[in-house]
Amino acid sequence: MKEVVDRSNKPKDRTYRPLVYVCSPLSGDVPGNTKMARKFCRFALEKGAIPLAPHLMFPQFMNDDDPAERELAIFMDVDSLVYWANETAIAWYRVRKTWADSKSQIGAFKVLTNAKECADKNPEYNVFDVDGVNIYTGKTTAPAVPFLVKVSISDLNIRKGPGTDYSKIGQYTGKGVFTIVEVKSDKGSTEG
Repeated sequence: MKEVVDRSNKPKDRTYRPLVYVCSPLSGDVPGNTKMARKFCRFALEKGAIPLAPHLMFPQFMNDDDPAERELAIFMDVDSLVYWANETAIAWYRVRKTWADSKSQIGAFKVLTNAKECADKNPEYNVFDVDGVNIYTGKTTAPAVPFLVKVSISDLNIRKGPGTDYSKIGQYTGKGVFTIVEVKSDKGSTEG
């Protein structure tokens, strides 16, 4: 991701990091379990994630031996999981070439307008919601005209407009190289 909120004044090149909820035991062997939870967090960090382990934070200021505080800590632990799951599931718009091509991702945005602007600045990029649905195709600039195309089929349909919804006005039966003098976009213009 090229655009990340950076709270320092220094420019940094950061990449997208998913939140990972670290769930591990704490009670019983508290020192041993704390050490293990820290290892899990470190592992997640080294794999490129942001570890979230509230069960390590709450004992810093809550008494695990007090049943009421322990119950409250467990409630807050679970509630934070629900909050972060909802926050990350519905808030991010990803800018990629295709949903399947995660390596092409150049941004993850909470604001759809920002995601659209990023896609518009990068040809062939689209905006996807959390389910992988393409919700916006970036603006592409029309090719400069005139330009040459090679026709390699013998039955090319010539239509009134850019798409198969337009009626045929003829058929070209020859092969060759031709000069395109005008480009229009419409349904089917890339396939018709």
